[in-house]
Amino acid sequence: MITISGSTGIAYDITTTNTSTNVGEKVVRYIMPAAYSSITYTDAALAVAYYGTVGTTPVTLDLTALVNVTGGTDTLSIQDNSAPVALANVYTLFIVNNSANVITLTPGASNSFLTASEQITVQAMSAAGYSFGAGKATSGSIKNIKLAGSVDGSSCEVYILGV
Repeated sequence: MITISGSTGIAYDITTTNTSTNVGEKVVRYIMPAAYSSITYTDAALAVAYYGTVGTTPVTLDLTALVNVTGGTDTLSIQDNSAPVALANVYTLFIVNNSANVITLTPGASNSFLTASEQITVQAMSAAGYSFGAGKATSGSIKNIKLAGSVDGSSCEVYILGV
């Protein structure tokens, strides 16, 4: 099990927990963007972290091949991993909005991973997430999500937890 905890603008912890022993091991802790070089992948679960900006031209994240993405003049960079990360099953999507603007996570235009009811709107200087419980499988036709800001240059962090 992976848990994200913290407060916007202060710190975020991603913790794995062995559910049979209920013992937790902290895997990553971020306090500021400069600390983004320390993410560690352990156990059978992956924590993928993005940092950057989004804008009125949405960026599309392909959950089966997560890499750096660009939309207009904005870029989200995958942290601490240069090769594409492929997730077969997604447990949680978590977005931290570090800007004074609204950011939305919506279904992809094609091969969408999210349904319309799973859209997430993240208000200024706040965070929001969506949990898929036991997980939601990706495939060639179920894989894309879009992230956009109400204005260009909207700073955000995106955490995707899965296997």
